[in-house]
Amino acid sequence: MYELSIRANGIKHELVINDNGSITRLTDFGMNLTEKHTPVYIDGLQVIMHNLEEVNKYAEKPIVQEDMVAVVAFTIDRMLRTTGKHARMLNLGDLDAGIYFQAAALKLFDEKNRLYCCGGWGSNQAAPSTTESQLRRFSQTMAKLGVSQQIIPFLGDSLQQLALIQNDYFDAIFLHEQRYGTVMEEMILAIKKLKPGGILMGYHCDCYFSELPPQIQNKDFTPDEQMDGGYHTGVIFALKVLFDDDYEKPLARSTVWKKTITTEVKAGILRQCLPPHDNEQFTRLISQCQALESGLSRLDRMEGGEQLMHEIGSMISACERIAADLAYRTGSTKLKLDIVQLKEQFLEAMMSFERKCEATFQSKVNETRSLLNDWSRTLRDDERRWMYES
Repeated sequence: MYELSIRANGIKHELVINDNGSITRLTDFGMNLTEKHTPVYIDGLQVIMHNLEEVNKYAEKPIVQEDMVAVVAFTIDRMLRTTGKHARMLNLGDLDAGIYFQAAALKLFDEKNRLYCCGGWGSNQAAPSTTESQLRRFSQTMAKLGVSQQIIPFLGDSLQQLALIQNDYFDAIFLHEQRYGTVMEEMILAIKKLKPGGILMGYHCDCYFSELPPQIQNKDFTPDEQMDGGYHTGVIFALKVLFDDDYEKPLARSTVWKKTITTEVKAGILRQCLPPHDNEQFTRLISQCQALESGLSRLDRMEGGEQLMHEIGSMISACERIAADLAYRTGSTKLKLDIVQLKEQFLEAMMSFERKCEATFQSKVNETRSLLNDWSRTLRDDERRWMYES
């Protein structure tokens, strides 16, 4: 048996769960950064959770109480660490009565907070007419439960709809997908759409990868991997691959998991998931930029002579070839145009060198270095854009 309660911890309050003597803190009300006093949220939390029986009357399948507790607790914990206003969260792939709990938790902080809900065919490819009927029933249910003003529902393939949304937009995203390939794609896309510090949350995580039986840990799997031995292996494998089991699953009886997506986590995951060929090309060009800067600095001091001039020219030509390929793949024509302009300026410097016009030569080298700095900025901007927006 487990017991859910609000306990005082010094001058602050916490939502805790006592599972056979093992106590886990779910929400820290001491982190309240909003304008409302903590008792407002404690009272509201209790009302929301007591509505489980009523909400279950409208649910297509019984709502797991532990999952509801986890979702509400994590939502409130996230909101307490912000102003509690102007929040946007996304529930991806489900239009069922259980969404009430997320919407009610948001409403508790501010009437204008919004929960976007994408219901659609996704990996199941249900008929659009079916989802339209589902949408009507869902909207009617949310109105009866008093949270229709907080919910913005829409239909469509989850991956396609997620790709259309601007980056750094949501405070939290909830995933329902179970298949390995699809949930991996959703996680990576969702990370792009989350604000720094946002919460990525999902269902169907029975345990950590390290807790799976050895024969399941060592099995081969495909993008269609979903269940094995009673475990939701599609989700568990995806969490292992993406986060190396570094995520939270505080309720043993719940399949809900969550991961806080900091700026560092976002950059690391997206860099890891960048196609290796493209990642390698960006890395090579950035390294070449540094080598070119070093070479031009030596030229500025009239060191190295003709041999150094030819080495720099060869490096610029090599960069131009790689940049042309990247420009084609990323759609950034500026990446190619900037290196062409740099190359032309350096050719003028070479001609000045051959004519022994030292003053003109120094001027052309300085202009080349300035263009190199411009190209380096374009390169790094394109790298970030390719990581976060492709």
